[in-house]
Amino acid sequence: MLSALLGAASALVDGSRSAVLRRASAPRCAATDCPLSNLNCPFGTTSPPAPPPSAESAVAESLERVAESLESSLQSSLGIERPLACVAGEAAIDAIVRAACDELGSLEVSVESPTSLSLIGGDVQSVRVVAVDAAAGGLRASSVALSVAEARVDPGFSVQTPFAPPRPPNLAASVPLEFSVAFSQDDCTRSPVLFAALQECLREVVREGASAAIGELLPREKLTVNLRSVESLQAGKVVLVADATTTRDDGSTLALQGMRVRTRVRVGEAGRLVVLDSPELLSTFEGFGATLEVGLPFLRGAGIPLPAALTLSALDVDGGAINVRGRVTLEPIDYSELARLADELRAAAAAPPRTVTVDATTAEGDGGPPPPGRPALPA
Repeated sequence: MLSALLGAASALVDGSRSAVLRRASAPRCAATDCPLSNLNCPFGTTSPPAPPPSAESAVAESLERVAESLESSLQSSLGIERPLACVAGEAAIDAIVRAACDELGSLEVSVESPTSLSLIGGDVQSVRVVAVDAAAGGLRASSVALSVAEARVDPGFSVQTPFAPPRPPNLAASVPLEFSVAFSQDDCTRSPVLFAALQECLREVVREGASAAIGELLPREKLTVNLRSVESLQAGKVVLVADATTTRDDGSTLALQGMRVRTRVRVGEAGRLVVLDSPELLSTFEGFGATLEVGLPFLRGAGIPLPAALTLSALDVDGGAINVRGRVTLEPIDYSELARLADELRAAAAAPPRTVTVDATTAEGDGGPPPPGRPALPA
């Protein structure tokens, strides 16, 4: 009897031990190409432990912690709540703009980014520059406002790879630059670039009118127009005062002094063309206690094509000022082409502005065919 009880107890212990061993050794999948290999399969093998972080990532994390701690201490000491990199960026842009301007009244610069590390890493939330009474590159303006939003910059180095060789800073992608510029009457006269553009447009308008009057095409080289001043900027129209001289075939000249031309200024062809539209040659008559101005209309106007990266969204003329709004697309710099681009810019600045004739009666200024009996001018 006792031996029977001991035998039963031994069998029970052996059975429990086998059950425990079966539970401890989980079944393993022997399939080599299992479709569930990317899932958390309970029959699969356990995933290997994550590799230890590399030396560069460890250094980067350490630098980030040190930089955040140092910036927090400096902000508390200086009483500054904004990221220090934004303050430094504003000072750098301020210095660059002041160095680039020949004249500058006042300047405001704003740089926004979530943290200093994000700005150093190239994440620019917004940049805004507002200048008053600025002159640079042959242009003068009463006010200039430039703004960039959500720009990505390649600073030339990375906090994640501090041991990589540095690169020249650059844009990581194309960036649209929104601008708003106001030109006063004095700005138009004292801006060589703008003044030359208006003079070339006026020369094309006068050439078209003279060609229609004489019944034949007047060669460009036989007509000289010297713009003297911008007289008025009101109600969407500009009044230009100029002298014109034309040379006859026999060598004699005809001159028109103090010619006054009134024209409407607008944007044509989807913001890619600035047009002097519906020009009129003004004549002034005085009598009976009144002064009357009568305009002799030109049948064609003139326009200036804009560069491919420049698009105008609005051009308003009123209150003695020309207000222009638009966008310039900034492209990443190709440092290997800088010398060639500099030569092209110098050549473009030295050459007179290119103008085209446009039909003054069209809505978009696309330059339709001339009316019957009038010579066609080459573009």
